Amino acid sequence: MNNRRLTGLLTVILIACLLSISGCKRTYDLAIGVEGIGTVAPTRGIHQYERGIPITMKVVPAQGWGFAGWGGPHGKTVVRNTIIMDQNKYVTAVFQKLQHQLDISVTPKGAGTVDVVIVPAPKVAAIEDGQTVRLIAVPNAGYAFDCWDDDPECSSPTLEFMMDAPKSVRATFVAQVAAPEFTKAQGTYGYGLEVGLSCATPDAQIYYTTDGITTPSTTEGTLYDGTPLQLTQSTVIKAVAHKAGLVDSAVVTRVYTIKALTLVADLASGTYDCSVSVSLSTAADNMTIRYTLDGSAPTATHGTLYNGPVAIDQTLTLKAVAYSENVASSDVLIRDYVLLVSKKAPMPTPRKGLAAVAVGGKVYAIGGMNHTGILDTVEAYDPSTNTWETKASMPTARTYLAAVAVDGYIYAFGGRTASADRTKTVQRYDPQTDTWDVKPDGPQGMVLCTAVAVNGKVHIAVGGYSNPGNAPFYTGHLIYDPMTDTWEERLISTHAVGEYFYGAAAAVVDQDIYYFGGIYFAAYSSDYMRKYNVLSQIWSYETSLPYFCQYAAAADIDNNIFLIGGARYSSDYLEQRYNTISCYDTQTDTWGATVTMPTARYLHAAAVIGDRIYIVGGETADGVLAVDVLEYKPE
Repeated sequence: MNNRRLTGLLTVILIACLLSISGCKRTYDLAIGVEGIGTVAPTRGIHQYERGIPITMKVVPAQGWGFAGWGGPHGKTVVRNTIIMDQNKYVTAVFQKLQHQLDISVTPKGAGTVDVVIVPAPKVAAIEDGQTVRLIAVPNAGYAFDCWDDDPECSSPTLEFMMDAPKSVRATFVAQVAAPEFTKAQGTYGYGLEVGLSCATPDAQIYYTTDGITTPSTTEGTLYDGTPLQLTQSTVIKAVAHKAGLVDSAVVTRVYTIKALTLVADLASGTYDCSVSVSLSTAADNMTIRYTLDGSAPTATHGTLYNGPVAIDQTLTLKAVAYSENVASSDVLIRDYVLLVSKKAPMPTPRKGLAAVAVGGKVYAIGGMNHTGILDTVEAYDPSTNTWETKASMPTARTYLAAVAVDGYIYAFGGRTASADRTKTVQRYDPQTDTWDVKPDGPQGMVLCTAVAVNGKVHIAVGGYSNPGNAPFYTGHLIYDPMTDTWEERLISTHAVGEYFYGAAAAVVDQDIYYFGGIYFAAYSSDYMRKYNVLSQIWSYETSLPYFCQYAAAADIDNNIFLIGGARYSSDYLEQRYNTISCYDTQTDTWGATVTMPTARYLHAAAVIGDRIYIVGGETADGVLAVDVLEYKPE
């Protein structure tokens, strides 16, 4: 009996749950969205309605918009804007921009075209309401535009309006004389240009003007008789073609700029020993000449007026132009004059492969070689008197050596002797007593190496060899302490494969040593630039040189380093010698302006006194040893 009661109770509970699941829900959600511009009622959002009731929705499009229908998951269940709430539903009222039809026609057919430049439609297009449309009537050859829609007041080929309804537009064209043609395109020409005129319409007449202002017609301008017009000044030619019974052609304008004849200078570009004068002339009469000496381009308003020979008293570039009223400036005449005004007293002993050091306001030229052999010669140049003085010879004759000043002494390192391709020799010179003494040898032979002083110690980058072609190159960093006469040897482990400091140049700025060029793979000049920081002992690569070189010289002033001359080798073949002085800015790691020396040099040396660099010795581009000292003052 108890089991029967329990079973009946469970049955009642189950029936109640089923009825709850199937019939207890009495409201549903209606979610309304809007696409485009317009309003809907009920408003956008979620609304609840009782089950089974119909909901009528009202849609109102914004001006220029139309109602396109209902979208969303249940949009198809909306009938005449009414929806039955038999479940949760989501619908979207879709509004679209109204569009109007634009019809364009041309009369007569084939006389021209109409470009629709705002709306990309060629002839007929549905255009949105409120869109601004610009039409441009373009006549074909032999026609001219007359008007829009037969309205003489609407004669501009450009028509602009707003699309607020369907529209039809007609462009009317009329027959026209062909435009005049010119035998020369407009542009810049030489003095005496000839220009001819013609017209493709038979028996048409051409009228033209040359004042650049007057519009030619049958009553204004000159009737062209077939003779080409000769232009001796800049001219604006306007021309129109006329034939009875047809519309006159469009006016064609051509602008011709006539240039003055190129100037002639009576002195060619070149190198001269002292001041010279240059006379300028032109074959045309009544021409004005202006010139500059600062490298800027002369014009009719810029430069010095020429009234006689120009005195040249320094290395410079002369630029000059000729011009006159209504005649454009001629091509710029350019003449480069290199005067050896910066040339100083010649070095008594011409040589290359020498070292140069500045101490006490003098430049000491040490060692080197010439046709007599390897030298022990030491000569001092005094810029204040422009004189040379012979000093005590080195104990050992050497070339391809390095030298540096420390605490008023000059230290000469390594080099090649008559008996050894590289030596470990170190010798010290005292300018006060004009005497030499011998210091301890270095740990490695040194030739075509670099030596710079930082914090009282000498840093030497070595990259030479014992015998050319026999022993391998050595890449090492030697540090010599003059106070203790001791050496420290460090290998340069972070360098490119095959990179050596043989024939490199070096200079110091603060705690950084910069190395320029050298060779790689034992046969090619390098464009590497390396930097070594003395404090951190870190090597790094900087911006490459502007050219591949070795056997150059380097000198530092303030934060700039000047790379001077040098040569480029390829497979032991001398490809090029350089006559440039290139400026490197250590703060920005960039190369700046390049200055040209009178002659190329390599295997030379340089030293700094104050704000000037003195370049001594070396071999010039023609293989002759240089004897002149060049004084260079950076700007």
